[in-house]
Amino acid sequence: MTTFLEPRDYAEYLDPSDRPPFHLLRILPSENMRAALIEKSPITNRQVSLFDSH
Repeated sequence: MTTFLEPRDYAEYLDPSDRPPFHLLRILPSENMRAALIEKSPITNRQVSLFDSH
């Protein structure tokens, strides 16, 4: 699952703790999201197989 954090929350999120920092989980408004195609390449079942015998 992708996690989006505010830069001010990085240290607290990465700090080892007995309890997970659930209070940092927030909804990211859709107007703050952007998507961009980085690379276009054909993917086949053969290329993504974890149990390839070759």
